[in-house]
Amino acid sequence: MTAFVEQVFSLLTTPPGNLIYHLALAFSIMAAIQAVLIAQQSAPSLQTRRKLIGLSALLLSQLALFLNSGLVWQGIASAHTSPPVLDRAVAAFCMIWIVWLWAFPARSHLADIANGIFILITAILFIVTYIEWRNANTLAAFNGSWQDLSWQIFSVFLSGLGMLILLLWQPAGWGSGLAVMGLNLLGHLAHLLWTPASGDFSGMVRLAQLCAYPLLPSLARAAYSAPIAKEEKPATEEAVPPPPRRYLTEARAIHAWIQLAAQNQSEKIYSAAARAIAQTLRGE
Repeated sequence: MTAFVEQVFSLLTTPPGNLIYHLALAFSIMAAIQAVLIAQQSAPSLQTRRKLIGLSALLLSQLALFLNSGLVWQGIASAHTSPPVLDRAVAAFCMIWIVWLWAFPARSHLADIANGIFILITAILFIVTYIEWRNANTLAAFNGSWQDLSWQIFSVFLSGLGMLILLLWQPAGWGSGLAVMGLNLLGHLAHLLWTPASGDFSGMVRLAQLCAYPLLPSLARAAYSAPIAKEEKPATEEAVPPPPRRYLTEARAIHAWIQLAAQNQSEKIYSAAARAIAQTLRGE
């Protein structure tokens, strides 16, 4: 592993770079919520409401990480006990909702039940791994522990299952969803193949998420192309075009976030973050 790559991973897993990582994911989710809200105002539908539910779950999970970090800063929680386990649990939790968002835009009782079951499995796995890691009372790195490997395998399974469903179902906007899941899959597989010998967090997974999450706003475009938006209208009524997109192309956004992740000069971090956010959102 080159020194540059190690520097990027260190930036993503240690302060202040890890704060930029959390903010980047949160801003990407909020950009997706904003885009879906615009779609909801233009053409209210069950699909857009379901997307808002899923994206809200993603945002709440990121807020849980911020809250946990606050408890660590106040000395209430141990920096070596809860954060690494919660980090893996949130990654798996978000992947469950991402699969649900892209693979099942329309109401599906079976998919909703399966979504709830996987969330329950994630909660149980979190409780078990947290208790075992806390009872171990060790100063060893969380990376490479059986708890870490269990979460990585579970996340690989979720990403692979989601990609398989998209390939079989091919719902609206499935290409972007396939890219999001594929990037996450690569991150978890890379962590399994080249598990860091030290540290409690995975720079490989976080880099993959930084590349994948800016694609979330494309969910709004999928909402516009959903079958429900193609209802028959009287011949005299002209079709109302969707409002202009408020986010730029995914490729430019991904490039901006990668540049932010690679930024190692503290005085340039904030300008790089502003640039990345501006690339993700399109101004008025």
